[in-house]
This record gives sequence, C-alpha cells and structure tokens, in this order.
Amino acid sequence: MNIEFSSTNPIDFFQTFAEQFGAEIDKNVFTLPKHIGSGSGILLKIEDDLFFNIYDLQLNTPLSAHRKAVSYGKYYPIICWFSSEQMEQETQGDRKIISRNSPYSIFFPSPKIESNYLIPAKSRIIILTVTITKDWLLRNTSGNSKSNILNLIESNKPFFIYEEISFSMGRYLKKLKELNSGDLVSVIQIRSHVLNFLALFISAIERRKSSTPTSNINHLDVEKLFIVRQVLTSQYSEPHEIKTLASEAAMSESKLQKLFKGVFGITIYQYALKVRIEEAKRMLESKRFTVSEVGYEIGYTNLSHFTAAFKKQVGINPKQYLLNLR
Repeated sequence: MNIEFSSTNPIDFFQTFAEQFGAEIDKNVFTLPKHIGSGSGILLKIEDDLFFNIYDLQLNTPLSAHRKAVSYGKYYPIICWFSSEQMEQETQGDRKIISRNSPYSIFFPSPKIESNYLIPAKSRIIILTVTITKDWLLRNTSGNSKSNILNLIESNKPFFIYEEISFSMGRYLKKLKELNSGDLVSVIQIRSHVLNFLALFISAIERRKSSTPTSNINHLDVEKLFIVRQVLTSQYSEPHEIKTLASEAAMSESKLQKLFKGVFGITIYQYALKVRIEEAKRMLESKRFTVSEVGYEIGYTNLSHFTAAFKKQVGINPKQYLLNLR
C-alpha cells in the first residue's frame, strides 16, 4: 500500500490520511476497514496551534509512505515512533531502522525535508505526534530571549532533528497512548501530558549548542553528516578515528565534530557509544547471548570496560540488565 502526505494543517492532514486508507472520520476518530487492517487514528486540538494525534494500526500489506517536501509550511510535527517493531526510514539518502528503543525514535523535520518510510505487513504501528507552530512557541516564550527551537523555525531553512525517547518522555507518551479521549477528565489529562512531553523535548533541544544552528548547515554538508552517521551505525563494533571520518566527509575534523553535534545533539563519540550499547541491549534482550559474548560482539576486548560503559549509559550493569529480563 502506498500513501503520500506533507506537513499541512493537522486537521486536513488527518482527513487526507484517513481517506488514503479508505476510512471515514467520526468525531475526530477513524477506524481502518477490515480489508485494510485493524486499528484507529485519533486527532485532538489541544489549543490554538497545538495538536495531538495517535495512530495505532496494523496493516494487512506492507506500507510505503512518502513525505513530500513543501516550500513553506506553518506546522511542525514532533513525531514519536512508539512501537517496539521496526520501520525503515530514508532521509537525505540515509537509510536507518527505527524502533521505540532506537536513538532516533523521535524526529522533528521541517516541512522542506522529504522522507520515505517502509513498514512491513502485520507490523504494529504506534505513532504519537505533537504538532506546533511558530505562533504557539512565541505565545509561550517569556522575556526577550528566544529558544533554540524557535530560532530554528524562524530561520525558514531546512532541518531534520532526531531525539531519543527518554525514560521521562516515554512515561508521558505511554499515558497518552492509554487515555480515552471521550470524557472531560481525559481531555484535561491529555493536555497536561502533551505539555509535559513538549517541555522535556524542548529542554533536550535547548541543551544542544546554539553556536551550531542546524538550519545554517548547507545541504551537501547535511548529506555528508548522514553518511558519517551511517558508518558509525553499520560498523558499530569497529573503532573509528575522527581523522578518518573527517577524510570520508571531506571536511576538517573540527568542522565535522561541530556540525555532527549540531545536527544529532551529541558528539561523534557519544553517538558511537550509544549505538554500541543499544545493540548490546538488543542482544541481551534476545536471551541468546552471554554478557561476555555481547561485549566481544560489539567490539570490546576488555569486558570491564564494556560493563562500565553499559552501566554509565543504562544505569545498571549488563548482568543485572539480563537478570531483569527474566
């Protein structure tokens, strides 16, 4: 099944999305026809210029979704892939696998960025989206200082920001997924959880260095950064020197490190470590490997170094993590 969409008014987008599935909307909710699959979509207007919607779907056939770029867009979606199952995303020629526990389970694209998504048949699709506008940010910005996220939007230049779903963000997203929007108390709770999630997401963006605004990075440099990131992701068990990566990206070491952190929010070293530890978690969760096997598989020759790195990232050592799975 193939669908197309772009960053438009969330109400119009929801209507178009439902139509492409052959579904009818009733009180801001649509249910998939049985020949397409199962599940539903919900859209809520929280307040002016702030929307929340959730899709919990399972399709009978593979889904290919194309997000078209537009020259101007008022609405900026913060998209959270909340399913433990995987989908493939392609942006700027970079392909990656996204799941609930991946380092890029939240993506915040400008309307000018094109992307493609491929989801296998029978996969559980759980997407929660909070859509904001520049006007909403302006109304909620106090004082004379502007946030990094507002500066990014006001630049009117292409950007694509990734963030992971932190424990705190996940707590609010889980509550949003479980709430019924049909009564007043639930609507109030939804508004509260959406605002709490937004506060956490914006705080994460604010922690990024404002001296490296993503919007000022030219298109060719963005493509090079995605190539470097793909190398780190696909070759996680190998050591990577900044000098070699900079050579592959055809830019200086200092420029590579500065732009990489500006786009992805963390340093090259932190990203490579995060990918390693995420792979370690995945292997441990499969319950087919010992702690030693996992450490060696992801590139550690010294298991004490692996244990220390894992504990720093996850909060507990790999042995405890494995025991908690039982």
